Amino acid sequence: MTASPDPKPDHLTALRGCELVPKDHPVIVLRGQLDALEAQILQAQVVLRRLGMEGGVAGLGEVLDYVKAVMSAEVRQRPLPPMPLAGLDGDELRDRSHHPKATYGIGHFEPSIEDGEAVIVLNVLRTAARQAELAAYAAFKVPGEQHTTRPDIIQAMNRLSSALYVMMFEAKTGRLG
Repeated sequence: MTASPDPKPDHLTALRGCELVPKDHPVIVLRGQLDALEAQILQAQVVLRRLGMEGGVAGLGEVLDYVKAVMSAEVRQRPLPPMPLAGLDGDELRDRSHHPKATYGIGHFEPSIEDGEAVIVLNVLRTAARQAELAAYAAFKVPGEQHTTRPDIIQAMNRLSSALYVMMFEAKTGRLG
């Protein structure tokens, strides 16, 4: 076997095509966060299936598709089209996550072991989504400015964590079934 004339150094990875960047490049970090989030979503689906919460399994399937769409839009450098999550648009998600008492009859809460496994696993996903959102902001912020180069992805990541927060309320109130 003949070695490649210009082997890729181990400390670099492909950003796009032949463009090599350090492995700690902000976009590569974001991709790693999205990849980890996909794995955690699958793990959570296994938990919810074991708990008999097929509605939650389906909801997380939609969340997984959403994360894959974010990754695809970033890699292909294409706009991310608006996508509903849990059958809700962005305004509905915001309303439910900001005013849960109106929909679920309970206010904001700090998860505890008493809330059960479904709420806890969804909270883990919500915090992972927040970490990916921070990675997206770091990857796309314009230095010295208040805007980003990918507001579609930043907004999508914010909505993702809101959707997972809404799912926590659904699990806590027995509506995730």
